[in-house]
Formats: sequence, structure tokens, C-alpha cells
Amino acid sequence: MEFLIFFDFNPFEGYKKIRHISVGDRYAELSQRVNKNTNANIDLSADDYAEFLDINKRLAVCLISYDKESVNL
Repeated sequence: MEFLIFFDFNPFEGYKKIRHISVGDRYAELSQRVNKNTNANIDLSADDYAEFLDINKRLAVCLISYDKESVNL
């Protein structure tokens, strides 16, 4: 399972905490703020929306390769 690591930085206190979150959990978090029918951004920052699109593309590649493998079984 792949995990993402987020550092919360405060310029006065330095790095405050580290969050470990699975890619699936992060995708679920981001997708709540995206139109589920069109994948249009509702209110994500540009960086978060780019991250959502990247995860979405990686999932699509995984699903396509899984589908191709299942056909060859």
C-alpha cells in the first residue's frame, strides 16, 4: 500500500506534525470537493486539484491494466 506524507509547516514553529495518509484516503478526501460526474474542481486549491488529477490518472492506469490481465486469464 502506498502512503503519502504531509508536513504541516508554521514559519514560527517549524514543522509541527507529520501526517501519513494512504493514497486511497487522500483520494477520498480530495474527491469530496470535485464534481463526481465531470471531475470539475469545486473548491480545491490548484495544487490539491493537480494532486487529485494525478491520483485519478494513476487509478485509471491500474484499472486498465487490471482489466487487460483479467481478459487474458
